[in-house]
Amino acid sequence: MNNQKDVKLKSGNRALMLLCLVLVIFLIAGALYGIRGSLFPAFGMRPPEIDVAAFSHREASQYTTVVKGEDGIHQGDLVLVNKTYPYRGQDSTPLTYVYDYKNNMYKVKDMEVSLNRRVVQAFNGMLAGFYDATGIHDVNVVSGYRSSEDQYRIVQEKQSETLLQNVSSLAAAPGYSEHETGMALDLSIYTDMGITHDFLGQGKYHWIRENAYRYGFVLRYPQEKTQTTGYDYEPWHYRFVGVPHAGIMQKENICLEEYIDFLKQYPYEKQHLKVRTQSGQRYEIYYVAAEPGETAVPVPSNREYTLSGNNADGFIVTVTL
Repeated sequence: MNNQKDVKLKSGNRALMLLCLVLVIFLIAGALYGIRGSLFPAFGMRPPEIDVAAFSHREASQYTTVVKGEDGIHQGDLVLVNKTYPYRGQDSTPLTYVYDYKNNMYKVKDMEVSLNRRVVQAFNGMLAGFYDATGIHDVNVVSGYRSSEDQYRIVQEKQSETLLQNVSSLAAAPGYSEHETGMALDLSIYTDMGITHDFLGQGKYHWIRENAYRYGFVLRYPQEKTQTTGYDYEPWHYRFVGVPHAGIMQKENICLEEYIDFLKQYPYEKQHLKVRTQSGQRYEIYYVAAEPGETAVPVPSNREYTLSGNNADGFIVTVTL
């Protein structure tokens, strides 16, 4: 009789242990799923696959031309603004107040912070993804569009703070800041308790750096590219360049200066860059050098496309296939 009780007891203990083991596995799996954006930010996600295909002249009949004036080179998502190339497209910058269009997954410094409206829409998507992955909603947009006058005040403040006359690695000169495009933004942390921190992109916040390309954003001034960009590392400064360009830059580990040169390998007359993202969306990208005065830019007659100047010497056409 006692033996039967012992068998039942042991059997019950084994069942209980098995149930506990299953519960522990379930909890661990749930925890990993909930925080994979911070511990494994690239889990299940890869930058676009890149495939280069030759341009065929028999396809020329599928193209028409769009005539762009000299001002067109200073407009678009891929304008390069740095110490060499000032921004000259201020008159064409469409702005909107972030506060009016933001979602509830992040904060904004005040009701005056403004950005290009398409940038706000893309940022809404990115911060919604960040919240889904981490449950965090304390990212704060502290700066967006700045006028040349605003940038001048920033430079003066940096000089006062650092006691340096030359702050060119810390702040762009007026007219040379990509904040003037309305496509760049600075982030900080502002908790529900009213505590402010610098945005360093560490811990769970690293999710943003690892996944920004999926929404068309890049970390504009990476630590390993200071010699190329001319600016110190700024983990809080993001720039919208659009999909799929952000993904290519992420995959190739190149900054915007390098990307603009990279695209010149794919002029309209020769090979085009063919890109396929993980979702299956395909793009065709090519470069057209600007001519003095007006430039006839070949564009597809039967496909959707975007056309951007590079603010330097030409145009970039991105075709959705």
